[in-house]
Amino acid sequence: MIPLRVLVLLFTLFPAGVLMAQDLCEPTRPLQQPSCSIEAMMAAIDPRHTGDTLGNLNPEAFQGGANAALAPGQASLTISGAVSAGGVACARHLGARRVGGNDGVPGLSEGMASFLEDKMDQEVPVASGGQRQVVFEVFSPNIIAFEAGRLGDVLSLRHGGVGGWLPNSGAFLRITLPKTAPGDLQEGGVYKARATGATGKGQPGDIYSAWSGRTFPDPYSAPNTPKQARMQEEEKRLCRMAQSAFLGMLKSSLIPDHIYEGREVQEMDCDFQGTAQTGTRTQVRGGELTGTVTIERITESHVIGSFSLEGTAHVDQHDRVWNAEKQSVERKNSDRGEKPLSLSGRFSAPNMRTGGYTITPLEVAQAPVSGSKSRMGLEVLEHRPKRHARNISWEVPGIQVKFNRPLDPASLLPGAARIETALPDGQGRTAMAETPTRLALDGPSTLRVIPMEDLKDGVRYRVTLPGGAEGVRGADGHRLPVDQVWSFDTVVNLHDDEPMQGLPSYLKAQEGLETNAFQVVIDTPLVDRKPAVIRSHVKWRPDETVADGWQVTDFRAHLRVRDADRPDGPLLVPEKRDVRIKRPDLYSEEEKRKAENTVNFFGWRPDYEKVEALKLEVEPVRECGPTMVFFGEESLEWDPLQRDLKVGYTFARIGPWAEEGPGGLSVDMRAEGHAAAEAAEDYIEQLFPVRSATLSPQADLYFSLDDNERISAEVARRKGGDYYPDGNAGFIEELLASDPRSFDDIRTELLVAAHHAFSTSGSGSGPGTVDTFSGDFDILVVYMPYDWIERLGVANWDLGSEFLWTDEGVFSSPVVGISLTRPDGSKPRVAEVAALTHEVGHILDLQHSPDPSTKQERSMLCDMHKNSIEDDIEGMRLATDGKGGENKNAQEGNEENPDELLNLMLPCTRPKENMFVTREQYMQLLDNLRQF
Repeated sequence: MIPLRVLVLLFTLFPAGVLMAQDLCEPTRPLQQPSCSIEAMMAAIDPRHTGDTLGNLNPEAFQGGANAALAPGQASLTISGAVSAGGVACARHLGARRVGGNDGVPGLSEGMASFLEDKMDQEVPVASGGQRQVVFEVFSPNIIAFEAGRLGDVLSLRHGGVGGWLPNSGAFLRITLPKTAPGDLQEGGVYKARATGATGKGQPGDIYSAWSGRTFPDPYSAPNTPKQARMQEEEKRLCRMAQSAFLGMLKSSLIPDHIYEGREVQEMDCDFQGTAQTGTRTQVRGGELTGTVTIERITESHVIGSFSLEGTAHVDQHDRVWNAEKQSVERKNSDRGEKPLSLSGRFSAPNMRTGGYTITPLEVAQAPVSGSKSRMGLEVLEHRPKRHARNISWEVPGIQVKFNRPLDPASLLPGAARIETALPDGQGRTAMAETPTRLALDGPSTLRVIPMEDLKDGVRYRVTLPGGAEGVRGADGHRLPVDQVWSFDTVVNLHDDEPMQGLPSYLKAQEGLETNAFQVVIDTPLVDRKPAVIRSHVKWRPDETVADGWQVTDFRAHLRVRDADRPDGPLLVPEKRDVRIKRPDLYSEEEKRKAENTVNFFGWRPDYEKVEALKLEVEPVRECGPTMVFFGEESLEWDPLQRDLKVGYTFARIGPWAEEGPGGLSVDMRAEGHAAAEAAEDYIEQLFPVRSATLSPQADLYFSLDDNERISAEVARRKGGDYYPDGNAGFIEELLASDPRSFDDIRTELLVAAHHAFSTSGSGSGPGTVDTFSGDFDILVVYMPYDWIERLGVANWDLGSEFLWTDEGVFSSPVVGISLTRPDGSKPRVAEVAALTHEVGHILDLQHSPDPSTKQERSMLCDMHKNSIEDDIEGMRLATDGKGGENKNAQEGNEENPDELLNLMLPCTRPKENMFVTREQYMQLLDNLRQF
């Protein structure tokens, strides 16, 4: 292991005091409060998952005219008890439920009824008479709730957190006043109320829904019978027909084109039966919830008031995980039953029109103005941190709110502003926890909210400014009509060093910053001028004291790497800007396999001992305020090795290759040899501690006629009597009966001849002569015909002591024999497998791992290692230019093949992508190359 300096993780701020730090985050426009316009609600969610089938999803339809009066107003909603949630909400136009009277179209005027009767040539009944009951509808900023008057499927909620709500959550509440008609509403009135269903009566539907985790296309299961297969195909056909018909209707309609229009249907994949999900789902529905509604003000444009309901509701919370068959199933933490629930909030419901309907059968109603005409109340113009701000200081969050008028200092009381986060209650639910605060004025109309204690790092906080009597008051007595709610995330404290689990063994099992600078294998010494990668790990663990969904799971940062001893010196590699970093436990297996769980700096060619330690800087991206930087250092270990490896290669002109041309050593086979050399050149550089590897072609290796005939005869005997078409096999068998030879012996003799040519001088360029090899190289590779020898590789190191001697003495120069396969044959191409590099590893004294003693053991060994991942492999196969790399990691996986990662010296033929050196092998190479 490379010794790591103690991680000096420093948290720095500019030397500004608290006030100065807050002054740097002055409120700025535009207003960050979520708007309840149609366009804003659509922008707040993933529009692919809206039921965008009707024209009123087009924002243009609400820009003017009568429809503009039906756009929702602002509201706020807090849920507590069985679940804890809340935030900014929207309020539909004041509505009414008709009880008794004449049946007919609700909310239709007599004039419109007459117009429709003329057009349709039939009677259009109008609902009239009976009694009308007031209905208020309050919902999280969610276009589905506005469009359909309900939440819909839980997975239809797709957003990153809107106005204080959890990501992928939503709420919908329909409140009916059973004893009150729209004309009875008065300022200051308190009215009995209950939560109701879609028609304004009965139990409510989904009040709250949320999910966390991941979603996947849910494919059709494999059909068990032909009938089931036909049914599935029919469903897919009908789906495509409906999709085509709907898109055709949109094209021919007069609905204005819009970016969201029909998108859900356009992107629908009929080959899947739906969407599967792993993670947690929470749904709250039904039950008995009663209380009161208080009307505070009625203007020509809005009815402003508050509500408070209590009772019980049906809570369903469960986890979903993949089972062995990869089907989404329900598992632990199931909690179903009636649970206590409280709902409270405020609304500013539009009161601009009578006639028409909100959601059938609820009519649009209008309450009489009972006080002064429309008066401008207290309004929030701007605030900091802005909505969804990230990486806010946990010590100095700088919370400021600017109002449209001066504030009354006497109204800055406890509770007039709240800072909250959610804590788990041990039952799979959450409870909101408030941070003590004090309020101060920063000018007559700007409120500062100051926490009395440090916030938690890496946590989502919700800021609430209550409307009505609980909130701040303007100097003229005006108050906020509805709660103002937004959320922000504090920065993760990367100087924490608490223990954490689930990290690879080559990392410290603790939070903080850690780097691994290496050239081939992690935690091995660097060598001079060889491309290196710097893998940077940003580690923090889940906070068990904070509820899921309220913890920071990712953030964006700028990252830099410097010489630790030259903090003001130039960067070693270009800076990485605006990088998204996720919490380590949230990276997928595929992301880990592809080394996407780290920030990887490529392109560094280190000079020997010029840098003693690296300094990693992580600067979270902030909207404002002083720079915040975390540091981590890694000491470097160096090896003095400075090696380039030079290899020559030649073609053995023997047997089928004795002659040049299509029937012998063809142009294609020569091209194959050159391609194999070029591929091995890169592969040796990527796996060995050398600065470069060069494989250069040499003159062909010729044999005497006697040697050619004798070795050819031995091959013929091994292959059988039909090998030679001239019928001389019997004679050859008899000739060699007294001296049986194996293919290993034949390969050895070829290596002996190659060694003789390599180590002695001579001249000539034809049969019966030995050329002088001109290259000054370390190893010679001899290509042999595979269809003759039938084994990919052999090296002199692997021959055994009895074969190390030639007539001239011991092998003084290393030689590798490689049998070349045809590019169009059924055997693997040498250019695509690790055989040549494997044999060079033998030359450098690497042994088989494991080392079978028989062919049968070798065969069993190779079968056993198919589709397996071996231990002790952690590194990266860097591109020879150093600008990229492929992860090779026993703990994270093989980026190039998820199923297999084997050590280079396994005595089995495998693609290069599936093999890599182990740490032990690499350290041996460092040692052996110094002596080679």
